[in-house]
Amino acid sequence: MALQNDFEHERVPEDGRIQLLFADNKGSETVLPAHWHEHLELLYVTGGSITAYVDQVRYELEAGDILLINSNAIHYTHTHETTRYCLLQIPPVHLQRMAEDWQMLHFQEYFPAGGMDDCLWSGLRELFEEMKRLHTDPQPGNQLLLLSCLYRMLYLLFTGAADVGRSTNRDLERMKRCMEYIRSHYQEPITLADGAALLSVTPEHFCRLFRKYTGQTFHSYVSQVRMTCFYRDLMQTDETVTALLERHGISGYKVFLRRFRECYGTSPQKLRKAYKLPLDADRGNGIS
Repeated sequence: MALQNDFEHERVPEDGRIQLLFADNKGSETVLPAHWHEHLELLYVTGGSITAYVDQVRYELEAGDILLINSNAIHYTHTHETTRYCLLQIPPVHLQRMAEDWQMLHFQEYFPAGGMDDCLWSGLRELFEEMKRLHTDPQPGNQLLLLSCLYRMLYLLFTGAADVGRSTNRDLERMKRCMEYIRSHYQEPITLADGAALLSVTPEHFCRLFRKYTGQTFHSYVSQVRMTCFYRDLMQTDETVTALLERHGISGYKVFLRRFRECYGTSPQKLRKAYKLPLDADRGNGIS
């Protein structure tokens, strides 16, 4: 069961030797709140489905689909128990080798299986499959081959899916500052008026902006951030559910419980019990 700790401006872990994050993931019923990072991110769905929202666009990804998330794009994802996907996150140290003005590059986001860009999709898929094989093979030198696949992938994107010259959106940057404020103050009562005041706009205009850039209402986003932090502490501490609700500024337990079940498929108490039982069994068998 994966713990989702980071949100907002996400700090992406990576292999220190090759400065890259590649993972072949089995999904869980998890919603990762809206966030962004400098890394270029690609998702290759190999089973099940993923719902993703990237800069005002919603994607329903099925097996074979590839989604690219551009640097600093606000996005969130919802994975399921049946989801299987490869995750590739590429830091600026590699991106800057494409062009001096790499920060102005904006890549095509969606590569559906069997879509119009079939040749480009096929090339990306083959490279993902090769990276999967190399990732699980401990043979010496395979990390160099992994990097080779990465640069071939960047070449395909740079020559076949890049648009140069996108300017920075002022409203987008202001919205990111608002999201950072929510991360710092989510345990406190946060109102729609507070958010509007941060951007010096009316609450009505703020509602439209927030939904435009995050795909969520302001209140649903605040609730999702609180739930993510609650879930983390539920799995990692022995504090009571009541204490965790108070810590993370959550009121209205019945509404929260309904949303929690929608995200994780069961109640907090049952989820914690199911998570801890295998750990206790491992300890009993002398497994550290």
